[in-house]
Amino acid sequence: MKKKKADEFIDFIKIRFGDNPDIISYFISSINDLIEDWQNRASLGSKLTYKSLLKRPTEKQDDGVDWATMQSMREIDTDTFVEIKSVY
Repeated sequence: MKKKKADEFIDFIKIRFGDNPDIISYFISSINDLIEDWQNRASLGSKLTYKSLLKRPTEKQDDGVDWATMQSMREIDTDTFVEIKSVY
């Protein structure tokens, strides 16, 4: 994954949440951590697949970059904040 490929996505997030610099800063830091981790793993010759990287929140490990993500709406609990905004 080349870091420059993420630029369009980062620009979209800036447009979507541009009124909140804290969210933008957090997002850019998080996406850069994921990109760097992906590149590091690729340089080690690891076979990279989303299935091998993505973990359920209950499988989260504290040994590096967080690839934990919800894989089902059933995994949303009282500590999860989800907000859906219309862009129209």
